Amino acid sequence: MSFRRQGDKPFWENDPSFNTPEKRGQLISYVVRKQYSMICEFVEQPVCSMAMYGEIAELYKQGHIEVPEGVIKIWADNGYGKMVSRRHGNLNHRVPALPEVEDEGKNGVYYHVTFHDLQVSNHITQFPSSAELIVDELTTAFAVGADEYLLVNSGNILPHLYTLDLAANLWTYGNTDAEQQLTDFIGRGRNSITIRYGK
Repeated sequence: MSFRRQGDKPFWENDPSFNTPEKRGQLISYVVRKQYSMICEFVEQPVCSMAMYGEIAELYKQGHIEVPEGVIKIWADNGYGKMVSRRHGNLNHRVPALPEVEDEGKNGVYYHVTFHDLQVSNHITQFPSSAELIVDELTTAFAVGADEYLLVNSGNILPHLYTLDLAANLWTYGNTDAEQQLTDFIGRGRNSITIRYGK
């Protein structure tokens, strides 16, 4: 659940009457409550999440957005593996995109191993950041309580098998050694080729 305008942009870009953080947060909170109540009409004890993405994360951290009880807050990286707010045009506030220690409720992570932001894209090549960055960012996120849910955006699958495997190990075990994981991943790939082709 969330509320942004068409084109994945803040709705107030097209409605200048929402000219304060309070007004923006109030409308987003209203829309999300309405979405949640509509779901609850048809689903008993629904499992729902809310994207704490971009300007929504910033408004939430400023205290302007209310999230319905039980809804999982999903914190997103900036598209390149760092758990900070996403760049928007030439604005790059780099607000930490993680729950505060005292944050109540359930939290999870939306993590990119590929990203297409209309300015730069790596959807057909391997993830440009290091495996160590992925390990550091996801283990930090899990340590501060964003461990209820993990969604990994990979766009294409084949170019990102390694980083998907790394993310899977982190989710399963909570931590992993990046160098050892790479060795294990290559070994599994070599063994599957040997079995398939009998070499």
